[in-house]
Amino acid sequence: MTKVRHGKKHYFEKIGTFNENLGRTEDNEIHYRMREAGYKLRFDPEIISYQHIRNNAHKMIKQKYANGYWIGLTSGICPKCLSLYHFIPFAFVLAIIITTMLSFMLAITNYRIEELGWLAITSYSITAFMWVIYWSLAFVMAIVAVIGANKEQRNITNIALPFLFFILHVTYGIGTLIGVIKMPNWRKGIKDEANKKR
Repeated sequence: MTKVRHGKKHYFEKIGTFNENLGRTEDNEIHYRMREAGYKLRFDPEIISYQHIRNNAHKMIKQKYANGYWIGLTSGICPKCLSLYHFIPFAFVLAIIITTMLSFMLAITNYRIEELGWLAITSYSITAFMWVIYWSLAFVMAIVAVIGANKEQRNITNIALPFLFFILHVTYGIGTLIGVIKMPNWRKGIKDEANKKR
């Protein structure tokens, strides 16, 4: 994990301080402003930082939901400070919702696949492709994680990693979806609060 040491005061006088409206993505947003101001962010291996690891699945799921939620909100005020990879779980959740709804609608219409033609074939093909790709990647990520782990960390619970990855990605994606839905009202609240202070 990398952390950035924010240095001299004159940098902050030029770009401003952290955006206090952001609960989780304030670092993405200030780093974006730093890059826009012409500063370069550098990695310093001498810096030692500690990360608070959630010690159970419930806390980890809650954290991932909140991370996704703040990505959704932040997309409304600083979309350029976010990368495409921030939205992959969101796209995955949308794909699950859309393909599931489409498959369900096709199933309840009582049409045979031959009668629906390309629509049914395309819908089922995309759904199957998405799930095959996802689970293949989940198992590959789990194998890589186990190979990279210490001997003490390798145990029977490693079998659960692909399913944990799935839960975390879906939770993050749902958080982003809820954040995107709530973002317009949240953004309006920020503007209203700023207008009151004037």
